[in-house]
Amino acid sequence: MDKTMKIVEVGEPEEGKKTSPIWVEGGDAEKTGQPVCWFNDQEFTEDEMVYSGTEILRCDSGIWVRSGKRQE
Repeated sequence: MDKTMKIVEVGEPEEGKKTSPIWVEGGDAEKTGQPVCWFNDQEFTEDEMVYSGTEILRCDSGIWVRSGKRQE
């Protein structure tokens, strides 16, 4: 992954817009094997990261994986 990659602010998931599942420990979201994830109709490639509120999410095989908290 490019260490200079900009992390995009995407806000919260909006109803009616295409958003890939966000993995929750113990949940039922399964990796799709797809090289892209969606968030509010925006497409992101494998390993891209986004800010959703205070969370950092990383695209992993078609689902979002929580990867930390935003530093204020």
